[in-house]
Amino acid sequence: MKLSELLEQFEPDARIKIGANDGSAYFYVGSPSDLLTHLWFYNSTVKSAAKRSLDLAEKDFLLVKNDKNIPDRVKLKLRRARSRLNNLVDLKDREVLSYFKCDETIDENVTAVIVEGFEMGNYWCLEDAISFPSICC
Repeated sequence: MKLSELLEQFEPDARIKIGANDGSAYFYVGSPSDLLTHLWFYNSTVKSAAKRSLDLAEKDFLLVKNDKNIPDRVKLKLRRARSRLNNLVDLKDREVLSYFKCDETIDENVTAVIVEGFEMGNYWCLEDAISFPSICC
């Protein structure tokens, strides 16, 4: 199921948090209606992060390109960063791998959604996101 399909099943003001299976933490905390309304912003943020990752990998590569043996880790980092940017999928079209109710002692009435991807999030629970009100809704 695509993320957009799952979001349509939730109440517009439900509380959700979204993370990626090859990432860490949650990169979105808010409501389905906020995510869909501001999807262009969240997609541009994800794309910017992927571009920054590629820029950093390219800089690392440039630092060692004159060495006789370029470390495999540098080559791998560059290959992965290029692949991630080139194969970036719009958030609404991401495949949902799982979703579940969060532990009520940590996040009351919040559903966690895990999608395909590699994004590194800043949040673990709803309370973390409240510290960043311009990002959390």
